[in-house]
Amino acid sequence: MFHINNLHNVLARAGVSLFLLFLLPSLLLAQPGTVLSHQKISDTEGSFTGMLEDMDFFGVSVAMLGDLDGDGVSDLAVGASHDDDGGSVNTQRGAVWVLFLNMDGTVKAHQKISDTQGGFTGTLDNVDQFGTSAATLGDLDGDGVTDLTMGANGDDDGGPRRGAVWILFLNSDGTVASQQKISATQGNFSQSVSSRGVTAPVKDDAFGDSVAGLEINGQTVLAVGAPGDSQGQGAVWILYLNVDGTVTELQKIDEDVGGLSLAADDEFGSAVANLGKLNDDDVPDLAVGAPRDDDGGRDQGAVWEIFLNTPPTVEDLEEDPSMPFVGDQVEVSATIKDNQGIKSAEICFRRGGDSKFLKATMKPETGDKYTISLPEGFAERSYVLNVAVTTPCVGWRRCSGRDT
Repeated sequence: MFHINNLHNVLARAGVSLFLLFLLPSLLLAQPGTVLSHQKISDTEGSFTGMLEDMDFFGVSVAMLGDLDGDGVSDLAVGASHDDDGGSVNTQRGAVWVLFLNMDGTVKAHQKISDTQGGFTGTLDNVDQFGTSAATLGDLDGDGVTDLTMGANGDDDGGPRRGAVWILFLNSDGTVASQQKISATQGNFSQSVSSRGVTAPVKDDAFGDSVAGLEINGQTVLAVGAPGDSQGQGAVWILYLNVDGTVTELQKIDEDVGGLSLAADDEFGSAVANLGKLNDDDVPDLAVGAPRDDDGGRDQGAVWEIFLNTPPTVEDLEEDPSMPFVGDQVEVSATIKDNQGIKSAEICFRRGGDSKFLKATMKPETGDKYTISLPEGFAERSYVLNVAVTTPCVGWRRCSGRDT
């Protein structure tokens, strides 16, 4: 029997309805990828008893949640970006519906998450359009339940329509145990942007218009599209996440970083998807949509396949045992083993709880030792030691910290 657990692609940008397509297994004597059967979920079909209203845009985004309730059948998150919960008519605050499915694709039960429902305690404002995009992140906080990210491309944190994403830590009943917002002003995003010397989302960037979950070197990573970036050229942000959903490090991919040839109004980042390890290295790759690309004619569109760099191997990062501290200084050494176009690397120190770093830059071909002067009292507290490799699409490797 072909179960819904085997469903790899659910396409839903069809107004206020959702289709589940059951694809033919390749073993059958039929054209692979053709439709065996289907099930529509809408205000009138699929045993869905939730209340939808005109212009809710139910189905604008979808994400497979896995078996959230433990009944052996995969469940589904569905965005409704123009839902008005918490506001008046046509305020477009947005919502997401968690659908617990039967094996035939009909809805067994549902849970709505919005400004007024589902245990969500964040603040949604008019025209935030929460639910514009959706992706699962695996079990980010380690509680045994799949977690979810939702885009809100109209969010105004820091300025009009800069955009945001919400990390939703779910309970097994589909309600929200807690949430973390990432925007120009929240989620440690602005601090990470500052440390990388790039600009945070600005007016009309629509950060959060698309999202995709990745795993790089065992760390949960979120790809976020911002198609309005740089007058509509567009960009994709690669966000390395802490277990609490805040940003630990980031990389921006745009015309300036990654060697892409983008034009104004290409809207690169309108869609983003995890391609898996397409070129058979150790890093997942991305597909990024640019629907207004003009190759061959006006707004004909394009898709970019982004092959992410393999993170370089960083070995032997440690305090020099012969001179761990001399007064207010510390000496460290490191060796970069696999140099793949690396420009430089930074050895970074910070005290526990501090957001500011002390940095020393080293050349990729060396294993030299570096001495950093520490402010008064620094060596008396714990710190975190990081290596940041400043090459496109490669994030930070977190190394050991210790009490001094």
